[in-house]
Amino acid sequence: MFFIRGANSIDRASRIEGVDWFRDEQLSYAQMLECLDCYEQTKPNWVITHDCPQSVRKSCFGFDEKDVTSSFLEELFQIHQPKIWIFGHYHISTLYCQNNTSFICLNELQTLNLHH
Repeated sequence: MFFIRGANSIDRASRIEGVDWFRDEQLSYAQMLECLDCYEQTKPNWVITHDCPQSVRKSCFGFDEKDVTSSFLEELFQIHQPKIWIFGHYHISTLYCQNNTSFICLNELQTLNLHH
């Protein structure tokens, strides 16, 4: 399993910094480079993230807007396509398949039992 934190908060203008919005909510450029190296080396079968790759965002949710995190996740997906990619940022339950990867979006507070 490979875990990657972070996502862009589109509602950050209505949040309070340090309380419910944090300046480092997305990975820094240096952290992304480190993550990319590790991802390329491990080529994980399972990926768990807060957001999803840009192409999945567009196909599942109709979001064309690019941000740092979804673009970075797209780059990782182009490098290696895991069997399962679990994420949650959109607060709905959905299953979407792209190439040989099953993308599972979990609703808020939804759980998923993992079996291998």
